[in-house]
Amino acid sequence: MKTLFTPPVFSMIAATFFVWSALGVAEGKKHSVSSVVNDVVVLDINRVELPLNNDGSTAEEGMAFYPAGSQLNFLFSGGFGICGYIQQDLRVSWMAKASRILEWQPGTWGMDPEDSRAKFYEVSSEDGPGSSAYVEWADAVALGADFIDRDGDGQYDPLEDSPPLLGDRMVWTVYNDGTSMTMRFPRLGTYPMGLEIQQTVWAYADSGALGDVIFFWMRIINVDSGAVDSLIYSVWCDPDLGEYDDDLVGVDTTLQLAYIYNDGDDVLYGANPPAFGVKILQGATVPSPGDTAIVFHGAGRGLDTLMHSKNLLLTSFIYWGDGFFPILETAGTARLYQEGGKDAWGDPIDPTQWGIGGTPQTNPKFFYSGDPVTSSGWRDNVPSDKRFLVNSGSFNMALGDTQDIVFAYVVARGTDALNSITEIRQRAVFLDHFFPDSLPLHIPRTNEGSDIPQEFRLLPNYPNPLNPFNPSTIIPFSVPRTARVTLAVYDVAGRKVVTLLDRVLEPGEYKV
Repeated sequence: MKTLFTPPVFSMIAATFFVWSALGVAEGKKHSVSSVVNDVVVLDINRVELPLNNDGSTAEEGMAFYPAGSQLNFLFSGGFGICGYIQQDLRVSWMAKASRILEWQPGTWGMDPEDSRAKFYEVSSEDGPGSSAYVEWADAVALGADFIDRDGDGQYDPLEDSPPLLGDRMVWTVYNDGTSMTMRFPRLGTYPMGLEIQQTVWAYADSGALGDVIFFWMRIINVDSGAVDSLIYSVWCDPDLGEYDDDLVGVDTTLQLAYIYNDGDDVLYGANPPAFGVKILQGATVPSPGDTAIVFHGAGRGLDTLMHSKNLLLTSFIYWGDGFFPILETAGTARLYQEGGKDAWGDPIDPTQWGIGGTPQTNPKFFYSGDPVTSSGWRDNVPSDKRFLVNSGSFNMALGDTQDIVFAYVVARGTDALNSITEIRQRAVFLDHFFPDSLPLHIPRTNEGSDIPQEFRLLPNYPNPLNPFNPSTIIPFSVPRTARVTLAVYDVAGRKVVTLLDRVLEPGEYKV
């Protein structure tokens, strides 16, 4: 059984957040290293209770509970990892506290991680103009956060403007990979890449499917060190569904969902332990002639449609654990685990030699892509303490480039361990319909203070709509009265490609 350090709670913030300071090192099978600042916010507005650390880690060593308040742990530790090449030199930046890897630190690139502004900024649906949350958001804006410019003056005013709230509770922070070399050696042991991550996490106080979901929106920014080539990012998780040593893993590539489930009854959860998964909702964009990518930029910026591009989704899924692949110890191992299809020594994985149901035709990049519910395909059959990587890439980032990616933590509990897989898949299907069409996007009016349009008008998009090489486009339109407006893109065969807008708008002129 894992031994956990329980930090003292010293401050309550609103109804659904608290902050603690965690000092010391856990004993037992896993060990932790304190982060530089260790500012922790607990998001527990729905059925998922999840601590977030401003160094990019999650769960705070077994403090993530489902259902919220139950003290039943579903995740021991989580984090985010990136590998890429700078002038053919492999660079790795990772957060995997259970493996004593801490290569992200609070704040923007070059900022002192002890700076008081390098913290979480929290907003709820109960906050309004002039509230402390709105006032403090000015510091977040100074660090790079978006805002809704309601008065159109380009400056954030907590009395006139607002944070771009998503869900009923949202937390924002920024961290970077500029950790010292003493933090990076002797573990993965590479130099930083010069990356910042602006992280937005949100949740809904919902009794339905959204009550089992925590959303993550990560804006990756290349701010230093030049171009990063062949970048792959990973969502790293060390789940524990109650008792830690009885878990199995799987992946549903059709749903972009990687998950972990119990081998049956659990000592702590009983006869119906939950399943936990990571679902990629929006991947990085890469050039792809003839395709269309949709990029969610948050409630403040809305959606972009990128022509001749596509969103990279799940490109590999791998796990390791007791008696299997070794833990992350070198940069080369991290890269091999991200690429998928090979073991820690670079040898090809043979699906017929792993688990059950694998064939020579099974794609070895996706452990285990079969269906445990129907007992078909390539499946895990050795319960143990496992960690996994949900990987997507590769893509290039020039100096100054940004990429917006979105994924979700999903937890669901059915009538037994296998039915929990069915439940988590149902949540994944729901999310495919929910994101991004149902999110509240601020569509700014372009004629504030001017006359109300007299008719509905849809103007030609620009730049030149006949030029197939334009990567993005702007569509202007006008609305003469309050109405629900739907704006969709169709291909030449009349098939809908994407819905850009479907919401109620007030009279005015707009562009998306």
